[in-house]
Amino acid sequence: PEGFLPILKFIQKTLDSLAKKKLFDLFCGAGFFSLLFADFFEYVHGYDLVESSVKRANITAGKLYPGFPIRFEKKDLYQTLEEIRDSGIVDTESLILVDPPRAGIGKVLAEAILDSSASHVLYVSCNPNSQIQDLEILSKKYKVCSGLITDPYPHTPHLESVLLLERI
Repeated sequence: PEGFLPILKFIQKTLDSLAKKKLFDLFCGAGFFSLLFADFFEYVHGYDLVESSVKRANITAGKLYPGFPIRFEKKDLYQTLEEIRDSGIVDTESLILVDPPRAGIGKVLAEAILDSSASHVLYVSCNPNSQIQDLEILSKKYKVCSGLITDPYPHTPHLESVLLLERI
């Protein structure tokens, strides 16, 4: 667990400086980041494909934040995200946090993020190669402001990286 502390400290420091009202946590799993950092936001919405994870996130959110606008929803983030993009809920007051599987966010989601109005994206990755591929798309409208690479898995070839992207 100590290997993940730099990631959490980086995210907390970033959130201290951004002051965004909404968090959209994509690939939220059981709500790890959303639940840790909900106090920084007025509204939190997480999406993940795994129904049991989404259910667990909603149960935990209800216990930790009763009455707070935090919810989790099952959604295949590799498919079209028109309803999210077209709803207008992701605006300049929004932070998008992505923590995808090793395959990365993919072209469809990257383009949906480009089409959103979000001014910042926090991209947590366990695969720098897929993160670089995603950044090739995201760099059309976002630039990397800061980042962190850490090795929470000693004696393995795996790394974690976190990048803060800002709309150009």
